[in-house]
Amino acid sequence: MRIHNIRSITFYFTDFTTELFKDVLEYGVGPDVDFNQALGEFQGNLTELNALPNPVTLEGSQSWFLFSTDMNIRYTGFEMVYFAGM
Repeated sequence: MRIHNIRSITFYFTDFTTELFKDVLEYGVGPDVDFNQALGEFQGNLTELNALPNPVTLEGSQSWFLFSTDMNIRYTGFEMVYFAGM
């Protein structure tokens, strides 16, 4: 994701339901996806556990998310919204 002329992007999760250890969402900053440089990851049924991730603020105008799955058991996935900081 790239948004011109901003200083940061904050992501808020409203739902997160994936298969634990099999479906993983990783995130980082910059123009290129590089899971070796991931800043963090989320997985599992966090909505049901009442443990949605805290808001994630990434500095800069570019960020990436990489979702990996084994496509075995289907869950609803995740939903997030974002806000750009000027």
